[in-house]
Amino acid sequence: MTDGEKIRIVNVYDQAPSSKRKDYTWPCQLADWTAIKSVEKVIIAGDINAHSPRWNPRCKMKRNHIFWEEIKKDMEIWNSEEPTRLPDNQTSDLISIIDITASREDMSIEWAMAGEEHETESDHQLIIWEVAETEQKNTLTLSTGWDLSGWDPSGCAQEEADRRKKKQKKAETEWHRRATANPQSPLSTDDKLQKEALWIRNNLAEILDQHAKVKRTCAHSNRWWTQELSKLRKLVQKTRLERIPSAIREA
Repeated sequence: MTDGEKIRIVNVYDQAPSSKRKDYTWPCQLADWTAIKSVEKVIIAGDINAHSPRWNPRCKMKRNHIFWEEIKKDMEIWNSEEPTRLPDNQTSDLISIIDITASREDMSIEWAMAGEEHETESDHQLIIWEVAETEQKNTLTLSTGWDLSGWDPSGCAQEEADRRKKKQKKAETEWHRRATANPQSPLSTDDKLQKEALWIRNNLAEILDQHAKVKRTCAHSNRWWTQELSKLRKLVQKTRLERIPSAIREA
């Protein structure tokens, strides 16, 4: 409930046998989505097993995407560009984002991927989200930073790489414009220093809000997790996957 209004939360898991995916009617297609989305406030979250460039700019192979793109066309997707499922082949450069959290655009959700130290037996990442206490999307209070991976052209097709470079260039140009219009005066007092720091913080936040993906954190997101620990976790995950028959992994 929020402000006395009900929120409909739809938990989904869409799956099809790997040998029949091409002509198979996926389970979620059988649901009455007109009725499901008939209320004003709706959140859809779960493993939709759909690969689409709408929520994964690095998507190389589309699957089950047409249906879910239509369902979510009037919704805001809160995922970052971080993969939500670990690849079977740990050397693969494929990015799998199939666990999606989406809501109607008039809602605000605090979304975060839990730190990797919160490991489960699943090959999917642990995602934590909650409806923001206020309908205003106040970045400075609801998040701690921004995901800049959307500026990285590495591994992208030429068109996508150019789009990412252009996005970063726009942010840099806007910062230069604002900084030029606000020449720095000598920071001779604590008050002037505080005002300058506040100006930098607020203007950076506004620019990044516009040109980067807001990265939300939560109590389960630990900053002490290192790349070394990530590599060790992947090694453990790989060992576990090797013990599982391929038919089960594809399910």
